[in-house]
Amino acid sequence: MPRKLLLGRLIIIASVILVLIAGGYLLLAARPDAVYPVIQPVEVSGGNYRDIELGFSFGGEPRAVTIPVNGTVYYGAQRAQKQAILSHEIPDEIFIPAYYLSFLEDPDLEEFYRELAGAFRGIREGSSLDDDEYLELMAAAVQSIPYETDGTLTAPKFPVETYVDGKGDCDDKALLLAGLLAREGYSVALFYFSPETHMALGVKGYRCDYRGTGYGYIGATNLSLVGVDPGPLAGGVELTSEPLVIPVANGTRLYGRCLETAAITGALERTDDRSASLSRELEALSARMGDLRSRGKFAEYNQLLPQYDALVKDYNGNVEVHNYILQHLDDRTGTYEYLQTRALV
Repeated sequence: MPRKLLLGRLIIIASVILVLIAGGYLLLAARPDAVYPVIQPVEVSGGNYRDIELGFSFGGEPRAVTIPVNGTVYYGAQRAQKQAILSHEIPDEIFIPAYYLSFLEDPDLEEFYRELAGAFRGIREGSSLDDDEYLELMAAAVQSIPYETDGTLTAPKFPVETYVDGKGDCDDKALLLAGLLAREGYSVALFYFSPETHMALGVKGYRCDYRGTGYGYIGATNLSLVGVDPGPLAGGVELTSEPLVIPVANGTRLYGRCLETAAITGALERTDDRSASLSRELEALSARMGDLRSRGKFAEYNQLLPQYDALVKDYNGNVEVHNYILQHLDDRTGTYEYLQTRALV
């Protein structure tokens, strides 16, 4: 979970500006209701650009994107004032969306988004990915960025910071992924969970509807399937609150595989349940066989061996499927085909 949702109204300022002119005061225009974080590029020595690589796995294969990042924008983002400056109190439903959108819609980020999207398009074209796989590619890349929270920080990062730093927490990574997907034509929104101090995002698509929001859930924190309701967060925290939905873009590309990802998740849950049941059966049968052997009833003991071996085989098969799914969360297409061959979806 993050250490910083939500920053909120940290500075309250006067609503008007007074300046001294010729011994008197002149009342100028009123200040805006709020001044949100903005990047002010700063000059850097040794050249403005440097190549930054992001490595990740997708479709069961190692992948990487490398793009030139403008250091003047990166350091400007690092040094930006990340507290909103308010002239008066603003309701949460207005302030929270405006605050977070300021981090992903800053004009100085557009070059960064273009470079990153271009690198992902190169992978898409080389691998002949459809729209669903392309979204999954970008999601897997951002999800693979190491999760790291820092109690000394009190604000989200701009997406360029998360990419260059190679680390971030839930809101940092959600902002990066949302900004990227929006510019690649998907209809996306941020999900803000205030009581649980958590952020994720959503994508519109076929049969994708997280809690009636009209969006399928995408977790940015760790590698996970698109459109699947999240399980417990770090520390066992459950998302019980309704998210504040912050629309980011109303693109024309929709995600069409929520039924498949739901089927994969269902298969995973069934293997969990089946393995737990088999484990109990094996424990009881093992105890029974141990008792028979201790009493010298070897004929009866031997009669139970086929049953024991069958349970072990069934248990190991369930574990194999369970582990395969967890080890291939970057490969929805391959995992669904794997489960089809075993008649599990």
